[in-house]
Amino acid sequence: MSNLPQLSERKLAKVIGDRVHAKRLAAGLSQEQLGERADIHRTYIGAVERGEKNVTVVTLAKIARALRCKLTDLLAGDVNAH
Repeated sequence: MSNLPQLSERKLAKVIGDRVHAKRLAAGLSQEQLGERADIHRTYIGAVERGEKNVTVVTLAKIARALRCKLTDLLAGDVNAH
């Protein structure tokens, strides 16, 4: 058995979205600018940040690359801190 806490899909999507949002703001980018860098529509970026999208690993990797961070930066850490 895993020691990881059980999270709903919605909660996990929100945690990841919050991390994307924080990294985007730290980079000084708008949703539109991040979308352009990642080749993802700005409205999709907003939906990811709000936890409305169950983002794929491939899409999250594109976002991480556009934010110039590691994919693990968006996935690792305490998910209960939210």
